[in-house]
Amino acid sequence: MNEKEQLKKMLFTYGFGRWNKIRKNSQELNKKSDAELQGYSIAFIKTILEYLNFENAELKKHLLSIVENNASDNFYVPAKPSLPFPNHLGDWGELLKHKAAPWGKRIQLLHRIQIIVKAHKKAHKQLKSKYSKEENKEEKEKLATQLKSFGTLFKPP
Repeated sequence: MNEKEQLKKMLFTYGFGRWNKIRKNSQELNKKSDAELQGYSIAFIKTILEYLNFENAELKKHLLSIVENNASDNFYVPAKPSLPFPNHLGDWGELLKHKAAPWGKRIQLLHRIQIIVKAHKKAHKQLKSKYSKEENKEEKEKLATQLKSFGTLFKPP
């Protein structure tokens, strides 16, 4: 399996932006930088966008937001890329013409799941810190009460 096919498979498995997971689980891509993986992934998503019809407006909007939110001024373009930057259908295979919508939906689904998981982790962390602070407060109050009772036991005569 070539690197482009491997990247496509990893995007469909782990989603956009999970570069460490992709490197860890792919022998072909384990030496690629985050910027390189991101660049090729954005190129793939842009190619999908070209083949989506107007009926998939919501999907197009979501995929476009992924591209726009992750493409920056310091977009990585290697001097001598190990993979030529794909920019047309032939680079990703003829199947893309027919699979653009389901592949785009898969990327969208994984992206939405990532957003939900991040939000859940953040809420869990906030909740955990809130309760641990309250528990610490209760423990401090118990300790203060115990120290006061020890003070009454050992009052000098």
